[in-house]
Amino acid sequence: MVENLKLYIAGEWTEGTGDEFHELRSPVTGEHIANVPLASPADIDRAVETARAATEEMRHWSAFERADMCLRIAAAIEPLVEEIARIQTLEQGKPYTPNLLMTSPKPTSTSTTPPRMPSACSVRSSPPRTGTSGCSRSCVR
Repeated sequence: MVENLKLYIAGEWTEGTGDEFHELRSPVTGEHIANVPLASPADIDRAVETARAATEEMRHWSAFERADMCLRIAAAIEPLVEEIARIQTLEQGKPYTPNLLMTSPKPTSTSTTPPRMPSACSVRSSPPRTGTSGCSRSCVR
């Protein structure tokens, strides 16, 4: 049975308001894998409006808050890696076997610790610049 997929708009899965679909087919076998809804102009407007509102909110976030969001997204995707790999390989017409994920090279080191922000002052070996506020370190301006 062919699966009817949904659009992800404004934080929810929806069938969309359009009535057209794209037939997703395997390039190898021609098998009809799924139907993908084509977003209507109203769907696109809603998605753009939501994205703009999110951008307006997120532009005030600190680098640490943005890094935290990226880590939460990565954590949400991690359990779905095998399913995503299966779908992408079917769509691209490549052979897929689950054990391919197990033999893929892994990064030698990964870190989920956000980078430290540089401090406002950094210690320098030279004397303080003229005009600094009396700080024994040269302040970054």
